[in-house]
Amino acid sequence: MKEEPLISVIVPVYNVGKYLQRCLNSIIDQTYKNIEVILIDDGSTDGSEKICNEYAERDKRIKVFSQSNRGVSVARNVGLKKAKGEYIAFVDSDDCIDVSYLRELYSLMKNKSGDVSIVGQKVVYETDGSNCGDGVKRNTVEHVELFNGAETTELMLYQKKINSSLWGKLFKKELFDGVSFPDGMVHEDLLVLYYIFKKAKRIILSNTTLYFYYFRQDSLLNGKRFDRHTMDILEIMTMIERDVLKTRKSLLPAVESRKLNAELFVIRQMPKSAEYLDVRKNIVCDIKKNRMKILHNPKVRFKTKVGIILTFFGISFMTKAYNILNKLHIARTV
Repeated sequence: MKEEPLISVIVPVYNVGKYLQRCLNSIIDQTYKNIEVILIDDGSTDGSEKICNEYAERDKRIKVFSQSNRGVSVARNVGLKKAKGEYIAFVDSDDCIDVSYLRELYSLMKNKSGDVSIVGQKVVYETDGSNCGDGVKRNTVEHVELFNGAETTELMLYQKKINSSLWGKLFKKELFDGVSFPDGMVHEDLLVLYYIFKKAKRIILSNTTLYFYYFRQDSLLNGKRFDRHTMDILEIMTMIERDVLKTRKSLLPAVESRKLNAELFVIRQMPKSAEYLDVRKNIVCDIKKNRMKILHNPKVRFKTKVGIILTFFGISFMTKAYNILNKLHIARTV
Protein backbone atom coordinates (compact mmCIF):
# COMPACT_ATOMS: atom_id res chain seq x y z
CA MET A 1 0.00 0.00 0.00
CA LYS A 2 1.37 3.40 -1.02
CA GLU A 3 2.24 5.65 1.91
CA GLU A 4 0.20 8.81 2.20
CA PRO A 5 2.02 12.06 1.35
CA LEU A 6 3.98 13.91 4.02
CA ILE A 7 2.29 16.90 5.65
CA SER A 8 4.52 19.53 7.25
CA VAL A 9 2.92 21.21 10.27
CA ILE A 10 4.61 24.54 11.04
CA VAL A 11 4.27 25.90 14.58
CA PRO A 12 5.93 29.19 15.62
CA VAL A 13 6.53 29.20 19.38
CA TYR A 14 6.99 32.22 21.63
CA ASN A 15 6.35 32.23 25.39
CA VAL A 16 3.35 29.91 25.37
CA GLY A 17 4.55 27.41 27.97
CA LYS A 18 1.17 27.34 29.67
CA TYR A 19 -0.62 26.19 26.50
CA LEU A 20 2.07 24.46 24.43
CA GLN A 21 1.58 20.91 25.68
CA ARG A 22 -2.12 20.99 24.77
CA CYS A 23 -1.20 22.15 21.26
CA LEU A 24 1.56 19.58 20.73
CA ASN A 25 -0.52 16.72 22.13
CA SER A 26 -3.29 17.53 19.66
CA ILE A 27 -0.80 17.42 16.77
CA ILE A 28 1.04 14.19 17.62
CA ASP A 29 -2.28 12.43 18.30
CA GLN A 30 -3.50 13.01 14.74
CA THR A 31 -5.08 10.04 12.98
CA TYR A 32 -3.09 11.13 9.91
CA LYS A 33 0.35 9.80 10.88
CA ASN A 34 2.72 10.77 8.07
CA ILE A 35 3.58 14.23 9.37
CA GLU A 36 6.59 16.27 10.34
CA VAL A 37 6.10 18.89 13.05
CA ILE A 38 8.36 21.91 12.64
CA LEU A 39 8.63 23.94 15.84
CA ILE A 40 10.38 27.30 15.54
CA ASP A 41 11.18 28.71 18.95
CA ASP A 42 11.32 32.47 18.49
CA GLY A 43 13.50 33.35 21.47
CA SER A 44 11.13 32.19 24.22
CA THR A 45 12.09 33.05 27.79
CA ASP A 46 9.43 31.07 29.69
CA GLY A 47 10.65 27.51 29.17
CA SER A 48 8.77 26.91 25.92
CA GLU A 49 11.98 25.80 24.18
CA LYS A 50 12.55 23.14 26.82
CA ILE A 51 9.04 21.77 26.24
CA CYS A 52 9.69 21.68 22.49
CA ASN A 53 12.90 19.70 22.98
CA GLU A 54 11.24 17.27 25.39
CA TYR A 55 8.55 16.50 22.80
CA ALA A 56 11.18 16.12 20.06
CA GLU A 57 12.92 13.46 22.16
CA ARG A 58 9.65 11.57 22.53
CA ASP A 59 8.50 11.82 18.89
CA LYS A 60 10.98 11.71 16.02
CA ARG A 61 8.50 13.46 13.73
CA ILE A 62 9.13 16.68 15.68
CA LYS A 63 11.97 18.98 14.67
CA VAL A 64 12.95 22.03 16.72
CA PHE A 65 14.66 25.13 15.35
CA SER A 66 15.60 28.05 17.57
CA GLN A 67 16.25 31.69 16.75
CA SER A 68 16.47 35.02 18.53
CA ASN A 69 13.17 36.83 18.79
CA ARG A 70 12.43 37.98 15.23
CA GLY A 71 8.68 37.63 14.99
CA VAL A 72 6.16 35.17 13.63
CA SER A 73 6.74 36.05 9.95
CA VAL A 74 10.42 35.14 10.10
CA ALA A 75 9.58 31.99 12.07
CA ARG A 76 7.07 30.89 9.43
CA ASN A 77 9.53 31.61 6.62
CA VAL A 78 12.08 29.41 8.41
CA GLY A 79 9.45 26.71 8.72
CA LEU A 80 8.68 26.85 5.00
CA LYS A 81 12.38 26.51 4.14
CA LYS A 82 12.75 23.49 6.43
CA ALA A 83 9.52 21.80 5.34
CA LYS A 84 9.86 18.62 3.29
CA GLY A 85 6.17 17.82 2.99
CA GLU A 86 4.03 17.86 -0.11
CA TYR A 87 1.43 19.77 1.93
CA ILE A 88 1.71 22.56 4.49
CA ALA A 89 -0.41 23.29 7.56
CA PHE A 90 0.04 26.02 10.17
CA VAL A 91 -1.01 25.77 13.81
CA ASP A 92 -0.68 28.55 16.39
CA SER A 93 1.11 27.32 19.50
CA ASP A 94 -1.65 28.32 21.94
CA ASP A 95 -4.40 26.72 19.84
CA CYS A 96 -5.18 23.07 19.22
CA ILE A 97 -6.72 20.77 16.64
CA ASP A 98 -9.13 17.85 16.62
CA VAL A 99 -7.48 14.45 16.18
CA SER A 100 -9.05 14.14 12.71
CA TYR A 101 -8.00 17.64 11.60
CA LEU A 102 -5.26 16.70 9.12
CA ARG A 103 -7.10 13.56 7.97
CA GLU A 104 -10.18 15.60 7.04
CA LEU A 105 -8.16 18.36 5.35
CA TYR A 106 -6.22 15.83 3.28
CA SER A 107 -9.35 13.86 2.36
CA LEU A 108 -11.06 17.04 1.14
CA MET A 109 -7.98 17.93 -0.88
CA LYS A 110 -7.65 14.46 -2.41
CA ASN A 111 -11.32 13.70 -3.06
CA LYS A 112 -12.11 17.11 -4.56
CA SER A 113 -8.78 17.63 -6.39
CA GLY A 114 -8.11 20.84 -4.49
CA ASP A 115 -5.13 23.13 -4.05
CA VAL A 116 -6.32 24.38 -0.65
CA SER A 117 -8.74 22.79 1.81
CA ILE A 118 -10.40 24.58 4.71
CA VAL A 119 -12.34 23.32 7.72
CA GLY A 120 -14.45 25.07 10.32
CA GLN A 121 -12.99 26.84 13.32
CA LYS A 122 -14.36 27.80 16.71
CA VAL A 123 -13.20 30.48 19.11
CA VAL A 124 -12.81 29.12 22.63
CA TYR A 125 -12.66 31.56 25.55
CA GLU A 126 -10.58 30.35 28.46
CA THR A 127 -7.59 31.06 30.67
CA ASP A 128 -5.94 27.70 31.20
CA GLY A 129 -4.65 24.73 29.24
CA SER A 130 -7.78 22.58 29.39
CA ASN A 131 -8.45 19.75 26.99
CA CYS A 132 -8.66 20.58 23.31
CA GLY A 133 -12.07 21.86 22.28
CA ASP A 134 -13.70 21.50 25.70
CA GLY A 135 -17.28 22.73 25.69
CA VAL A 136 -17.34 23.51 21.96
CA LYS A 137 -20.57 22.75 20.10
CA ARG A 138 -19.74 20.93 16.86
CA ASN A 139 -21.55 21.02 13.52
CA THR A 140 -23.58 17.82 13.15
CA VAL A 141 -24.05 17.94 9.36
CA GLU A 142 -21.07 18.51 7.08
CA HIS A 143 -21.50 21.02 4.28
CA VAL A 144 -18.82 21.26 1.58
CA GLU A 145 -18.42 24.07 -0.97
CA LEU A 146 -16.01 24.54 -3.87
CA PHE A 147 -14.59 27.89 -5.00
CA ASN A 148 -12.05 29.13 -7.48
CA GLY A 149 -9.25 31.46 -6.46
CA ALA A 150 -11.05 34.70 -7.31
CA GLU A 151 -14.22 33.66 -5.48
CA THR A 152 -12.22 32.69 -2.40
CA THR A 153 -10.31 35.97 -2.42
CA GLU A 154 -13.53 37.96 -2.69
CA LEU A 155 -15.09 36.08 0.23
CA MET A 156 -11.97 36.67 2.34
CA LEU A 157 -11.91 40.39 1.57
CA TYR A 158 -15.61 40.73 2.37
CA GLN A 159 -14.88 38.73 5.56
CA LYS A 160 -17.48 36.09 4.76
CA LYS A 161 -16.95 32.30 5.13
CA ILE A 162 -13.17 32.52 4.51
CA ASN A 163 -11.11 34.09 7.29
CA SER A 164 -7.72 35.67 6.73
CA SER A 165 -5.81 33.37 9.10
CA LEU A 166 -3.48 30.57 8.04
CA TRP A 167 -4.89 28.13 10.56
CA GLY A 168 -7.78 25.89 9.60
CA LYS A 169 -6.28 25.31 6.15
CA LEU A 170 -4.10 22.84 4.25
CA PHE A 171 -2.03 24.03 1.28
CA LYS A 172 -0.11 22.40 -1.52
CA LYS A 173 3.46 23.39 -0.77
CA GLU A 174 4.05 24.56 -4.35
CA LEU A 175 1.67 27.46 -3.76
CA PHE A 176 4.34 29.06 -1.56
CA ASP A 177 6.90 29.18 -4.38
CA GLY A 178 7.82 32.86 -4.62
CA VAL A 179 5.59 33.76 -1.65
CA SER A 180 6.97 34.70 1.77
CA PHE A 181 5.77 36.40 4.93
CA PRO A 182 6.63 40.12 5.23
CA ASP A 183 9.23 40.61 7.94
CA GLY A 184 8.26 42.82 10.86
CA MET A 185 4.56 43.21 10.04
CA VAL A 186 1.35 42.00 11.63
CA HIS A 187 -1.79 41.00 9.68
CA GLU A 188 0.71 39.21 7.42
CA ASP A 189 -1.67 36.27 6.92
CA LEU A 190 -4.01 38.43 4.84
CA LEU A 191 -1.30 39.39 2.36
CA VAL A 192 0.08 35.85 2.04
CA LEU A 193 -3.37 34.32 1.59
CA TYR A 194 -4.17 36.91 -1.08
CA TYR A 195 -1.23 35.67 -3.17
CA ILE A 196 -1.89 32.01 -2.34
CA PHE A 197 -5.52 32.23 -3.46
CA LYS A 198 -4.41 34.10 -6.57
CA LYS A 199 -2.37 31.03 -7.56
CA ALA A 200 -4.84 28.39 -6.40
CA LYS A 201 -7.38 27.05 -8.88
CA ARG A 202 -9.64 25.04 -6.58
CA ILE A 203 -10.43 25.62 -2.89
CA ILE A 204 -12.61 23.28 -0.83
CA LEU A 205 -14.46 24.59 2.23
CA SER A 206 -16.02 22.34 4.88
CA ASN A 207 -18.01 23.56 7.89
CA THR A 208 -16.78 20.69 10.10
CA THR A 209 -15.39 22.19 13.32
CA LEU A 210 -11.84 20.89 13.74
CA TYR A 211 -9.63 23.87 14.66
CA PHE A 212 -9.91 25.57 18.05
CA TYR A 213 -8.68 29.13 18.32
CA TYR A 214 -8.14 29.99 21.97
CA PHE A 215 -8.96 33.57 22.90
CA ARG A 216 -7.48 34.06 26.34
CA GLN A 217 -9.42 36.14 28.84
CA ASP A 218 -6.35 38.20 29.75
CA SER A 219 -6.16 39.30 26.11
CA LEU A 220 -9.86 40.13 26.09
CA LEU A 221 -9.75 42.24 29.22
CA ASN A 222 -6.59 44.09 28.29
CA GLY A 223 -7.94 44.88 24.86
CA LYS A 224 -5.93 46.00 21.85
CA ARG A 225 -3.39 48.77 22.31
CA PHE A 226 -2.20 51.07 19.59
CA ASP A 227 1.43 50.58 18.62
CA ARG A 228 3.61 50.92 15.54
CA HIS A 229 2.16 47.71 14.07
CA THR A 230 -1.50 48.71 14.34
CA MET A 231 -1.31 50.53 11.01
CA ASP A 232 0.36 47.59 9.22
CA ILE A 233 -3.08 46.50 8.03
CA LEU A 234 -3.40 49.74 6.02
CA GLU A 235 -0.05 49.13 4.31
CA ILE A 236 -1.04 45.57 3.53
CA MET A 237 -4.36 46.70 2.07
CA THR A 238 -2.49 49.26 -0.08
CA MET A 239 -0.25 46.46 -1.40
CA ILE A 240 -3.27 44.31 -2.23
CA GLU A 241 -5.06 47.25 -3.84
CA ARG A 242 -2.09 47.95 -6.12
CA ASP A 243 -2.02 44.35 -7.31
CA VAL A 244 -5.77 44.27 -7.85
CA LEU A 245 -5.67 47.46 -9.94
CA LYS A 246 -3.00 45.88 -12.13
CA THR A 247 -4.31 42.35 -12.53
CA ARG A 248 -7.76 41.74 -10.96
CA LYS A 249 -9.92 44.87 -11.20
CA SER A 250 -13.10 42.88 -10.67
CA LEU A 251 -12.04 42.48 -7.03
CA LEU A 252 -11.72 46.23 -6.43
CA PRO A 253 -15.12 46.64 -4.64
CA ALA A 254 -14.11 43.86 -2.21
CA VAL A 255 -10.74 45.53 -1.62
CA GLU A 256 -12.42 48.88 -0.98
CA SER A 257 -14.71 47.26 1.60
CA ARG A 258 -11.86 45.53 3.41
CA LYS A 259 -9.73 48.69 3.30
CA LEU A 260 -12.48 50.81 4.87
CA ASN A 261 -13.01 48.16 7.52
CA ALA A 262 -9.27 48.33 8.27
CA GLU A 263 -9.46 52.13 8.50
CA LEU A 264 -12.31 51.86 11.01
CA PHE A 265 -10.22 49.45 13.06
CA VAL A 266 -7.16 51.72 13.05
CA ILE A 267 -9.00 54.97 13.77
CA ARG A 268 -10.70 53.37 16.81
CA GLN A 269 -7.30 52.50 18.27
CA MET A 270 -5.39 55.64 17.30
CA PRO A 271 -4.64 58.17 20.07
CA LYS A 272 -5.83 61.74 19.54
CA SER A 273 -2.32 63.12 19.95
CA ALA A 274 -0.41 65.61 17.80
CA GLU A 275 1.88 62.80 16.67
CA TYR A 276 -0.93 61.18 14.68
CA LEU A 277 -2.92 64.29 13.75
CA ASP A 278 -2.14 64.26 10.02
CA VAL A 279 -2.50 60.49 9.69
CA ARG A 280 -5.82 60.64 11.50
CA LYS A 281 -7.10 63.40 9.20
CA ASN A 282 -6.13 61.38 6.10
CA ILE A 283 -7.89 58.27 7.36
CA VAL A 284 -11.06 60.15 8.30
CA CYS A 285 -11.04 61.89 4.92
CA ASP A 286 -10.76 58.54 3.12
CA ILE A 287 -13.59 57.04 5.19
CA LYS A 288 -15.89 59.96 4.35
CA LYS A 289 -14.92 59.81 0.68
CA ASN A 290 -15.75 56.11 0.21
CA ARG A 291 -18.38 55.25 2.80
CA MET A 292 -21.49 55.89 0.70
CA LYS A 293 -20.23 53.75 -2.18
CA ILE A 294 -19.35 50.89 0.16
CA LEU A 295 -22.59 51.26 2.11
CA HIS A 296 -24.54 50.66 -1.12
CA ASN A 297 -22.52 47.57 -2.08
CA PRO A 298 -24.89 44.61 -1.45
CA LYS A 299 -21.97 42.23 -0.85
CA VAL A 300 -20.57 44.20 2.11
CA ARG A 301 -21.21 42.42 5.42
CA PHE A 302 -23.73 43.81 7.91
CA LYS A 303 -21.12 44.48 10.63
CA THR A 304 -19.10 46.71 8.28
CA LYS A 305 -22.22 48.63 7.29
CA VAL A 306 -23.06 49.23 10.95
CA GLY A 307 -19.58 50.68 11.44
CA ILE A 308 -20.04 52.94 8.43
CA ILE A 309 -23.43 54.19 9.63
CA LEU A 310 -21.94 55.03 13.05
CA THR A 311 -19.35 57.29 11.37
CA PHE A 312 -22.13 59.63 10.20
CA PHE A 313 -22.54 60.57 13.88
CA GLY A 314 -18.82 61.27 14.13
CA ILE A 315 -15.68 59.18 14.57
CA SER A 316 -15.71 59.72 18.35
CA PHE A 317 -19.29 58.45 18.57
CA MET A 318 -18.39 55.41 16.46
CA THR A 319 -15.43 54.63 18.71
CA LYS A 320 -17.48 54.92 21.90
CA ALA A 321 -20.21 52.71 20.44
CA TYR A 322 -17.66 50.01 19.55
CA ASN A 323 -16.15 50.21 23.03
CA ILE A 324 -19.55 49.64 24.61
CA LEU A 325 -20.25 46.68 22.32
CA ASN A 326 -16.83 45.19 23.11
CA LYS A 327 -17.44 45.50 26.86
CA LEU A 328 -20.80 43.77 26.50
CA HIS A 329 -19.09 41.01 24.54
CA ILE A 330 -16.46 40.59 27.25
CA ALA A 331 -19.18 40.48 29.91
CA ARG A 332 -20.85 37.59 28.11
CA THR A 333 -17.67 35.55 27.94
CA VAL A 334 -16.06 36.09 31.37
